[in-house]
Amino acid sequence: MTRWQRLREHLSQPYRLTILHAETYEQHGEYVLRRGTFYALIGGAALLLVALTTVLIFYTRIRELIPGYTDTELQRKQELLLLKVEEMESKIAQRDSVIQSMLRVTDVDSPSSKPAAATLPAAGARPEVQPATEAAPADPPASVQSPKVRFASQSKAPPFRLVRPLETGFLTNTFRPADQHFAIDLAAPARELVRSVADGYVIFSDYTTETGHVIGIHHAQQFVSFYKHNRTNFKKTGDFVKAGEPIAVIGNSGENSTGPHLHFELWHQGRPIDPLLYLDYRRY
Repeated sequence: MTRWQRLREHLSQPYRLTILHAETYEQHGEYVLRRGTFYALIGGAALLLVALTTVLIFYTRIRELIPGYTDTELQRKQELLLLKVEEMESKIAQRDSVIQSMLRVTDVDSPSSKPAAATLPAAGARPEVQPATEAAPADPPASVQSPKVRFASQSKAPPFRLVRPLETGFLTNTFRPADQHFAIDLAAPARELVRSVADGYVIFSDYTTETGHVIGIHHAQQFVSFYKHNRTNFKKTGDFVKAGEPIAVIGNSGENSTGPHLHFELWHQGRPIDPLLYLDYRRY
């Protein structure tokens, strides 16, 4: 007799299962089982238990009760939070870098120098005009002078080549330090492209409540240009732009804007200067 025949005979042998009362020995049931059937029942029950346990672990929150088991959903949320934290840290570092760059550009080294830059003495529209004699809330330090007065002692403005920020348009407002208007305003048709006046790096590109969408560009020789009230900005902080490259669309954003126009500022070594010293306003 071969091994398989002996195994088959072993599994096919019948056994009687009798259920008796523990005290009275009264018979309550009787079953005839073969060894093969018994083993199949035990194996099927074990497989069913394993399948049920697997389903409970993978598809219910019971898995969180298992020591050392990591919730995949919780892990995913943690990864998203880490990514958001890294993104916020990157934006904060970028913002700090922009602020430091702007402080270096505007020569702001201490809190006392900030109000001095904001409270420039009154000056006329021309270099030879003396500061106004009207009473002011506070007299600025003698070392702080209007950009026009400063350049009046020079034979000419610092050499710097600019291209027009707008291809078409006309001048609507001039550089008037006496009225705290350190820029020129240029009106142009809707959707006119605003262009960088020179090569440089974008040090500011954001939205402010008063001036709307603003772009600031740091150029060579410590020149900085600002383009305000844009409808939308094309560039972001850190971008390098070429002279004449479109950086925004003319708009009417911000509380201080009364109509579609470009508010263009030009600064040199932390002091505002008249852009018309470099731009032919007669072309607008």
